[in-house]
Amino acid sequence: MGKNKHTLTQMLTPFKSLCAFIHAEYVPEFVLYGANSDMKSEEIQKSANEYLQYIKKYYLRA
Repeated sequence: MGKNKHTLTQMLTPFKSLCAFIHAEYVPEFVLYGANSDMKSEEIQKSANEYLQYIKKYYLRA
């Protein structure tokens, strides 16, 4: 839990419900915690590679 007193998953529950209601596909969130702090370049590169895989998995499907 962060400063909002809820996990990100809990905070996104209304969006998941809305997607179900309007028959839209809910795509799991991609999260990079600590992006507003001093991250090492290795951590940034790792996350960038993970984000590319996320995009390919959810948005570049055939």
